Amino acid sequence: MVKKHPGMAHVESCMAHVDPGQKGAIVWTFNRAGRFEFACLITGHFEAGMMGRITVKSGISTMKNAQLTTLPRRHWLTAAAVLALTGFERTALAQATTVQVWKDPNCGCCHLWVEHLQASGFKVEVRDVGNTAARKRLGMPEQLGSCHTASVGGYVIEGHVPAADIHRLLRERPVALGLSVPGMPIGSPGMDGPEYKGRQDAYDVLLVQKDGSTKSYQRYPGQRRMAQV
Repeated sequence: MVKKHPGMAHVESCMAHVDPGQKGAIVWTFNRAGRFEFACLITGHFEAGMMGRITVKSGISTMKNAQLTTLPRRHWLTAAAVLALTGFERTALAQATTVQVWKDPNCGCCHLWVEHLQASGFKVEVRDVGNTAARKRLGMPEQLGSCHTASVGGYVIEGHVPAADIHRLLRERPVALGLSVPGMPIGSPGMDGPEYKGRQDAYDVLLVQKDGSTKSYQRYPGQRRMAQV
């Protein structure tokens, strides 16, 4: 369903946003018996096994890959299934989100950005072949370009985008091409080494639409200060 309608909305009370390493809970109310499936909505995660099944019967409920609590038999039509994302969470954490990165093998700031992603829980696959061809193939406008291009969860990531904004993108799932930080702003992840002495230039993380238009997704204000020597 999500593949056929990628922009479809979901009822907030029937879903949970869970960051890597965190836990969440959902309360579902069933008005009929039957077999029901639940899954991660991020593209490709269902196929990777991030799903579970619930069977609701009159007074009896069973569940795979999660835990289910039901009310007494006389209340089964309005039984609240309390889903603690335990087995499902273990599956999700085992399937770390993979980011594919295209960069120059000699780019030091690109390497530092990759380390930033890894420290934030991403699994990174690096292709040291440059990023010009990948940027063009993935549809990121050249004027929004930087020194590396990445792909994750069906989105394109260009430049020194903070990992927190990528996590947010994957959680919110907006209809868009991806995110970009054009150029190489000092103070952004990978461009924040000691040689810059604490300098922090202002920059925007841009949400890039499929027609190439952009809007600010996250603003990082500038701050100039010298590190203590």
